[in-house]
Amino acid sequence: MTEEPGFRGIGDLVRQIENSACGTGSISTQPVRNLSTSGSPFPARKDASSTGAQRSEIASVPLPTALRQLLDGEEPDKTDAALVASLPQSVARGLAARYKDWVDPVYGWDREIVGYDLNDVPPRDDLATASAMVKRCLMPATEREIKAELARLKASTKSRAEDEDEMALGFQVYLEECSLYPDDILRGALRGLGRRVKFYPSLSEVLEELQRTARRRLGLHSCVSAALDEFSRGKQQTEAAWQYLRERIGADAFYRWFNDVELKSVTDGIVTLVAKSGFSVSFIKQNFTVDLWAAWQRADPTIKHVDISAKR
Repeated sequence: MTEEPGFRGIGDLVRQIENSACGTGSISTQPVRNLSTSGSPFPARKDASSTGAQRSEIASVPLPTALRQLLDGEEPDKTDAALVASLPQSVARGLAARYKDWVDPVYGWDREIVGYDLNDVPPRDDLATASAMVKRCLMPATEREIKAELARLKASTKSRAEDEDEMALGFQVYLEECSLYPDDILRGALRGLGRRVKFYPSLSEVLEELQRTARRRLGLHSCVSAALDEFSRGKQQTEAAWQYLRERIGADAFYRWFNDVELKSVTDGIVTLVAKSGFSVSFIKQNFTVDLWAAWQRADPTIKHVDISAKR
């Protein structure tokens, strides 16, 4: 075996965790302009030969010292809170948490964050920075770390007698299933189980604990990924709309009035543009409102409204 097992696809994990979030309890959501948190999953490394390069690239993403120290610990809730606080301000301010209420058989009523939505669309560069930071905090533990934590769990609980082959096979199955999770989530989940249960937990119990512990961070990743996807789609739509608008009103008028107009967001059929000045906004609204709407309708028939305002 290689020392580091590499990245297994985390897409199935995201879907499992999101589905389990809706299984019991209730989820309360603050009213927001939704950017779906069930978007593209954490990118999997499918080519084993490039696993090392990807791991090195992700590991090089700069993080605050306090956050790096928490990743080396066993308190993923604190890591998640520090991660959100460390994101670019435009991203952190726009995040709205989604909660799940549930009843713990030991401690009673509890509430946990199971995902996020974005109230507003941050600048693309800030989203890219946030995405890189979240990916860094989802980098899977090494095989050595997983083995150490599984051995610790084994030593802290009782288990039935097994022959050597059974034990080796069972250990390998646990090892493979744990290979998706980052260090702090792995430690927090397995050590928490070791303190709570008397007997060595089943694979389903381990997976349930890992999924619950990882749910908040994976929800954050999905939210940021969905917002980046919106930007990619918006860029394609903008190019198509601008081409049609240039043909419709003429190149001179287009470059005079739209050369500095930028796309802010495309959400729920509403296009939001920003211009360099209030005078430009006023002139465009008086003279090109119909042309602007027609151009965006041509680029995307689902567009219902085009709004433009001055840069702040």
